[in-house]
This record gives sequence, C-alpha cells and structure tokens, in this order.
Amino acid sequence: MTSIHILCDKETNIVKGFEIFDHADYADKGYDIVCAAISAISITIQNAIEKQCDDAFCQEADPKKTSMKFLIKETPSHDAAVLLQAAVEGFRGIAEEYKENVRILIQEV
Repeated sequence: MTSIHILCDKETNIVKGFEIFDHADYADKGYDIVCAAISAISITIQNAIEKQCDDAFCQEADPKKTSMKFLIKETPSHDAAVLLQAAVEGFRGIAEEYKENVRILIQEV
C-alpha cells in the first residue's frame, strides 16, 4: 500500500509538501496504474513549482525504499499553495478510488 503524507505547517495548517512511501500493489511494478497516477501528479507539481514559482524547496527520492519527499522550505507562495492543493485533491481522488492501495495521512512539519 502506498502512503501519502501531506506535510502541513504545524502553526498555520498550510500544505507545504508531501512524502510518498511504498508501492501501491495494484499491479506488478512497471504496470501499476495507481503508482503511475501518483507519480504523474507528484512529478508534475514539483516541476511546475520549480519552473513557475520562486519558492525554495527540498526534494529527496530513494528508489530502493520506494519513497520521495517534496517540501517547500518557507511559507508557500500563493501559486505554490494552489499547486500543492491541486496535488492533494488529485491524491485524495486516487485514494478514494483505490482504498485498498492508497492511504493519506496528514503530518505536521
């Protein structure tokens, strides 16, 4: 099961990023549409924030652990916040459709 941690500021509750762990196990690796959908959302949002916003961020990925993390270092700009909220909505839609494969947790940072 894939776990998606939505990283929220502990004081303001503003979404600052996300961390994704493990394989969804919907299908074999390389053929898993659930993992592909999650990856597409996360990569698109990261690329959009990098190219369209001035926000400083940290980005980590560990293919061996099947994990990745994306976090805005300070309070997100308006545009970055909108993009992050779009990611959250996308992740929630996948989690609702594939309850056995994806769970979402809120984590304070």
